[in-house]
Amino acid sequence: MDQEIVQLFRNVLLICDKMKLIGHDMFAVDGCKLPSDAAKEWSGTKDKLQQKKRKWKRR
Repeated sequence: MDQEIVQLFRNVLLICDKMKLIGHDMFAVDGCKLPSDAAKEWSGTKDKLQQKKRKWKRR
């Protein structure tokens, strides 16, 4: 189900961005702090997120 999860997570991020929740001081879904092994390639600036969004839409 990795493709479904990627699509779901992408949509959550895009909704959060529309709601102006990304790019401010802090972003938390439920306040729970968890360890992460997220790839550095998936983090970045708002501009990079917009570029990825356009790339995904083209696919």
